[in-house]
Amino acid sequence: TQVIQPIINTNCAISGCHVPGTGRKDLSTYSGVKDIVDDGRLEERVIIQGDMPPSGPLSRCEISLIETWIKNGATAQ
Repeated sequence: TQVIQPIINTNCAISGCHVPGTGRKDLSTYSGVKDIVDDGRLEERVIIQGDMPPSGPLSRCEISLIETWIKNGATAQ
């Protein structure tokens, strides 16, 4: 909650992207983010392909934080 949520809120759950009403997966909630973690899309698009967010790849630090979070079960703490 304190580390990953700000990364998602700043880069993904922004107006016109992954928020309600856009037709895209809503990442403004933990359950929305957890869904794409569980099916592998977050790792695939952000870490492996690096094509999300479309504004440019996350910093190496942000990617490392997300990788660690996923490996540790992607819990909301």
